[in-house]
Amino acid sequence: GQMDLHHINTGRGNCTLCVLPDGTTLLIDAGEFQVEPTPEDIQRRTNVVPNALRAPWEWIVQYVESVITHRDPEFDYVWLTHFHSDHLGQVTEQGPVSDQGGYRLAGLTGVCDRIPFRKLIDRGWPDYDYPLSAEETRQTNVSHGREGFANTKLSEDNYQAFLAWHVASRGVEVERFLPGSSDQIRPVIGASDTFCFRNVVANGQLWTGNGTETRSLFPPVSEMTGMLPNENTCSAAGVIQLGEFKYFAGGDITGIVEMDKPTWFDVESHVADVVGPVDVAVMNHHGHRDTHNEHFVSVLKPRVWIGHSWSADHPGQGVFSRLTSRYLYPEDRDLFATNMMTANRAVIGPQLDQAYRSTQGHIVVRIDPDGEQYRVVIVDDQDETMMVKDVLDYKTSSKIETGMTDPLSGG
Repeated sequence: GQMDLHHINTGRGNCTLCVLPDGTTLLIDAGEFQVEPTPEDIQRRTNVVPNALRAPWEWIVQYVESVITHRDPEFDYVWLTHFHSDHLGQVTEQGPVSDQGGYRLAGLTGVCDRIPFRKLIDRGWPDYDYPLSAEETRQTNVSHGREGFANTKLSEDNYQAFLAWHVASRGVEVERFLPGSSDQIRPVIGASDTFCFRNVVANGQLWTGNGTETRSLFPPVSEMTGMLPNENTCSAAGVIQLGEFKYFAGGDITGIVEMDKPTWFDVESHVADVVGPVDVAVMNHHGHRDTHNEHFVSVLKPRVWIGHSWSADHPGQGVFSRLTSRYLYPEDRDLFATNMMTANRAVIGPQLDQAYRSTQGHIVVRIDPDGEQYRVVIVDDQDETMMVKDVLDYKTSSKIETGMTDPLSGG
């Protein structure tokens, strides 16, 4: 059957629902960050979409229940790319508590409290100690004056309590994301010889492109001086392939090495070398200024870029220039965003609307069973009717890459 990739917009972070050709379901992230009640933060952050009458996780549940009609709503897999609040969810001490498990509900814990799941895969199970434990990370952030990041320990502790309850009471499986694997996420309802999910990188462990072999991009923690990998650089990234169609999702991996960072903060370049050209790519780190270096953009050269945007710097102006550069790759490309703030348009100018085909709405990529054609469907996110606003048709770019060896084959 066809494959649907739903990029769900709540205005509060990433969330993607994948319905594989056989009906297997995969949830990628379910973010819900909190906005500080200051004029500056309100001006720089998107509102809850469609409105604040429900929490973002409740809007995700409503969306999922509306589109999973071939079976009872359930996730065969949940893949959490990393532990930041706009991917995991941010709990507060005043937040709602689960009736069944005693953990607090926000983002992923809220969604998966209401919709059952069979297996969860993240970068940290079972020890959650790379590069540091949650408590060591909190202490480091406090010592560097980053109290806002220090508060993430509450959400991470809540997440682990959520997992512990579901493992003990519901028998769910939890696994660490294994770079190099091509069978950790696979169809569970019907076999397919045209579908592949390839784990590419996590915690700096990168698939080499040969079998399931990996190599480390980062030095050992004991040898790091003055700088440890942050949560973004440790993100898990993977490629979904159906026939000739290829889709890349990389969490918040980074590619621009800022002045105070070591060279190994460039994860993107190494990822690009093993992934190769794709048809659709989700923007790393929402298109933030530390991503989409020239090598990454020119190698992946997707026909479609999708941004889970929620801030006034999504995308950054430099990132936008690279994404749209004909010098980096001459082929046509269309950009899509779940949101776009007025500040972005003011800074980037009219070329932003020339490059983006849509700047508001849920973004659904629907791929034909043979993977040779796909379409991007823009769905209204301003109410629960979910009316279709636009449909754009594409052919896979593989036909242009004549003679190219498929880097995902592992051979």
